Amino acid sequence: MKKTFYFTLLCSILLLKTSAQISVPNPSFDQFNTDGTIQNWGNVYIYSVGIDSAGNQTGDSIYLDFNYYFPTQDAHSGEYAIEMRNSYNYTTQKGRAGEIIADMDSVYTAWGSFETIPVSQQPQEFSFYYQYYPVNGDSGLAEVIVYDSLMEEIGRSTNILTALQSTYTYQSEVIDFSVDMDAAFVLIKFNTFYTTVPDIRTASLGTRLVIDDVALSTSTGFNLLNADKNQVQVYPNPTSGLLYIHSTELTPSKVNVYNQMGQLVLAETITRSQNAIPTSSLAKGIYTLSVENAGSKTMHKIIVQ
Repeated sequence: MKKTFYFTLLCSILLLKTSAQISVPNPSFDQFNTDGTIQNWGNVYIYSVGIDSAGNQTGDSIYLDFNYYFPTQDAHSGEYAIEMRNSYNYTTQKGRAGEIIADMDSVYTAWGSFETIPVSQQPQEFSFYYQYYPVNGDSGLAEVIVYDSLMEEIGRSTNILTALQSTYTYQSEVIDFSVDMDAAFVLIKFNTFYTTVPDIRTASLGTRLVIDDVALSTSTGFNLLNADKNQVQVYPNPTSGLLYIHSTELTPSKVNVYNQMGQLVLAETITRSQNAIPTSSLAKGIYTLSVENAGSKTMHKIIVQ
């Protein structure tokens, strides 16, 4: 059955966006403090220590797999990347994950895992390169949380890293916004371990996560053009069969579909105003679809059922 879609144009112009980068402090981890620690990234780990009546120090028996985070020369670009590892508390029989958070100060200063960096533009996409070496089925976490000027959360990009990646893999995810508000701050963090049941599962000793080349992209350089150019519609979404991509730009469009690991799983070229892409070969889940034409790029999150 042929379907007809009607679009109402509310204005006579369309703002076309070109990709630009938001400044992330020390994104390639190549800048160091005088004590050899990596600038602008870190975390604070606090442990309780007791002293008995005889003046002896007591505490938990903790084994640390090297450091929670440290520079490594196994870099994707430049000279260094950052690597995270876990510890294990033999007293409580629980693991503790390595984690880093971005900080505007060169020396990480937050007492805990909450530190934000200011932004003056709206971030749209979160990307990075990583290697992941999980033990005992561990999953890692890469996350960006966007806040408005009142520190209310307005958007988030959560990336769950689930499989062994022994070579650098590119991961890119569109940021989902829950409300239409201007961004003022972002929190960027990486963690060797992610779980929805923290009381049952904890981080495993031996799991490693390596991160390099962190980026946030936004849209600037607005051009005022006629509204009948460069509009992109993706439907139906969610989909279980054909995914239609409608573009009013007459030039060829390059369409790529990426899974949540940032891997390219489908590539097509649209040479006419409407094209249908089969998704039956894709596993059920969430994917990122990019459409590039006429020097612009739009990103769409799609769900395959």
